[in-house]
Amino acid sequence: MHRARLHKSAAKELARLPRAVQESVAELIIEIQRDPFVDAKKMKLSGRLGTPVFRRRTGNYRVVYTVDGDELLVLIIAIGNRKDVYRSLDRLK
Repeated sequence: MHRARLHKSAAKELARLPRAVQESVAELIIEIQRDPFVDAKKMKLSGRLGTPVFRRRTGNYRVVYTVDGDELLVLIIAIGNRKDVYRSLDRLK
């Protein structure tokens, strides 16, 4: 099982979400920890960061993350509504 770590900005984004969505995102993060590649979509942003970037969805919300296989670590880099989460990724470009 992978460990999950939230980027500082992802933690802030998570705290701003409604309680029900926070619970659903928490369940999704547990699923991602078990197997970060099941149902994951690789993003085009991957080439710019030098490491693959994946996204998973729960309802209208997305969790965007990278995986360090050597360290068994999942780094959650963004969490948010599907229409807003990609704007927050602009800082990664």
